[in-house]
Amino acid sequence: MVGDIRGDLLIDVGSGPSLYQVLSGCEVFSKVLLTDFLEVNRQELKSWLQGEGANFDWTPFIKYVCELEGRRWSLTSSPSMCIVLSRWPQTPSQSASPDVDTFNKALGYISKLLRPRGHLLLIGALQQSFYSGKIPVLLLNESQICASLQEQGFTLIRLEVHTLPRYMWGTDDISDGRGCFFVKAKD
Repeated sequence: MVGDIRGDLLIDVGSGPSLYQVLSGCEVFSKVLLTDFLEVNRQELKSWLQGEGANFDWTPFIKYVCELEGRRWSLTSSPSMCIVLSRWPQTPSQSASPDVDTFNKALGYISKLLRPRGHLLLIGALQQSFYSGKIPVLLLNESQICASLQEQGFTLIRLEVHTLPRYMWGTDDISDGRGCFFVKAKD
């Protein structure tokens, strides 16, 4: 199954001000669209893409990944507001999915962006209620993730869970997450 997803367009929903999550996808997708809820994150990526004084230079990381993968890299898309978020009532200071209903709606909006039988790759934190010390997030567990995917008509292909050792739970003020999950599903 590894490497079986490719296509014309990779849409990264919730890019933040970063590129690391799409670097390897550039090899198997013709175009990458970076999106984020916050204007400051979109502006940071746009500044880097246009060479206009971004706070962080991704070039060394891109060159390193490309060297490891034996390829050349270019990104021709620019960050833009994601259609997925256009109907959401929250202000930018809130979590993108503050509750299960909003999370389910987001998955529904994302499914509309996919081609028929398109793939959803979803990465997130498990049992996390906040990040960056103060921003609340939806507390998700494996059963809720599966239920939400099923409710929105996705077929779960694979769910991987990586749990942090118990001694690491709640050891810092940045996040109280207990692990992370990786989902591969089909519309």
